[in-house]
Amino acid sequence: MTYEKIRCFLKICESGSINKAAARLYISQQSLSHTVAAMEEEIGQPLFVRSSKGVTLTAFGEYFREKAQKVADAMDELNEACGTNPHGIKSKIIVGIPRSQNYSSMSAALDRAFTEFSEENRIEIRTVVVDGDYNSRLYEMLRQGEIDAAYSHGPMPDEKIEKTEIQRIAMCLLIPKKNPLSRYRTISLKELRDETFILPPENTGLCHLILERAAEEGFVPKAAEHTGYAKKLVELVSREKGISFIEKNGADGACRLYENLTTVLPDPAFEIIYYLAISSSPAKNSVIRYFVAEIKKKISEEYHYLGL
Repeated sequence: MTYEKIRCFLKICESGSINKAAARLYISQQSLSHTVAAMEEEIGQPLFVRSSKGVTLTAFGEYFREKAQKVADAMDELNEACGTNPHGIKSKIIVGIPRSQNYSSMSAALDRAFTEFSEENRIEIRTVVVDGDYNSRLYEMLRQGEIDAAYSHGPMPDEKIEKTEIQRIAMCLLIPKKNPLSRYRTISLKELRDETFILPPENTGLCHLILERAAEEGFVPKAAEHTGYAKKLVELVSREKGISFIEKNGADGACRLYENLTTVLPDPAFEIIYYLAISSSPAKNSVIRYFVAEIKKKISEEYHYLGL
């Protein structure tokens, strides 16, 4: 019986619903249901009575909650007295990230994952924001030991760096239906050299990636405007101010909202690969690797829960 299982059980008791508890824990309902089933199998009797209105505790469940709450309270008191996290390590993790923006759904998902990890493990997480040539700077910070991990979505030197993929998100082109390109299902980037773009902010990683992909095809995109807000980006495209790269799930929603918009897939496919990178020999290696594994798990479960 692990502390994590007890924490999940108490969150369900507090919420009165597995669905609500899963949302608060940022995991899928299916994953939480499996955890409950594993607990009940381990204990040998049911903890909850399920109904269309939610869940209620069985008689044994009430007894178990009382004992579980004492365990959780004792663990909190012990951690506070020792000044440690549940792993027995006094720790702070410093994560370097590119300049964030409201352009990607990953920004909010990552913030939630960091907060959850910090609360669960009593490990402080501090972020350091990097502008400009962020990959080179993040690599140098890792090498110098200024940060413990780097969150990025671009290439980074492989030497002495361990990278863990967190999530892949497909990008597509959002285009007004009046644009001649809208008749295509897929289009190569080199055919976009004469188009006007709505781009992310210039100092963001996504903007760098788009410029790099365009440079590979021999052109520099003409930008009508830069914006970090998805809502404004969609409005500008709908007003035929330009075309834009946007996350595929976001583009589908935009097309439902604006009837004059459609999407075209770039060929070859354009995916953003988000990852966390660490030095192959950081001072707190085991803790940092645990941190990376847990963040990957939380991000994957959230995107699975959202159906993305």
